Amino acid sequence: TLNFTGEEKVLEIVELKNLAKSQMKGNTGILIISNLIFTVLTMLIPIIQIISNTELNSVLKFIIMILVQPLFLGIAYIHYNCTLDGQVVKLADLFYGYRENLKRQGIVYVIKSMITYLMTSSLVTLATTIIMILKPNQAMLPIIMAIVIFIPSFILQTYLSQIYYIMVCNKELKGTEVLKDSMLMMRGRLIEYIGITLSFVPWLILDIFTFKLASIWVNPYKNQTLANYFNKVKKEYYKKSENVIA
Repeated sequence: TLNFTGEEKVLEIVELKNLAKSQMKGNTGILIISNLIFTVLTMLIPIIQIISNTELNSVLKFIIMILVQPLFLGIAYIHYNCTLDGQVVKLADLFYGYRENLKRQGIVYVIKSMITYLMTSSLVTLATTIIMILKPNQAMLPIIMAIVIFIPSFILQTYLSQIYYIMVCNKELKGTEVLKDSMLMMRGRLIEYIGITLSFVPWLILDIFTFKLASIWVNPYKNQTLANYFNKVKKEYYKKSENVIA
């Protein structure tokens, strides 16, 4: 079970990360290259804006965001396959999402985006209202923004964090069912997820000091750890439900 408490929490995270490192052996090159390509392609909007020194219009941004969405399924597919014994991982698997049910991916993306947008907009309005009423000093503004906006947004993204792995494992689920399963799967696991996320903070600090060079290793390492986390949570969740997942 992944019901982390005290030392068990730390040991479980260490176990997941050690397993990730062992799974990366023999696949390191493919994982590094696929993550680099994934990062570049999913960052096309800021890259184009920096190169052209112009702001892209909203329609073009939306088109680019739609076009790169299957890559999120592809990177999940690669890392999940690395958790399976004997599974061959290929660079072409990064584009796995373009071969799968695009309609389902579109439904998941649209609903997820709508939920995120509505929640963020509401939280920004709430934060603005609180600031107008309390009139805090400048030092308090980041704290208020973090409490009112960042924390609830992180919780939402935690609950939606398993959608791509679920789509990889179960092609029969509808888009709405994928979202529902992710939310139910992550219920009561917020502290676990925060623990795993925080365990990579030292690596992220190193990434800053190496001018993002460390991300060449850190991104595959983190994604593989998260794939292992899904694999364990999935087994526990589906044992308690009527759903069957490969």
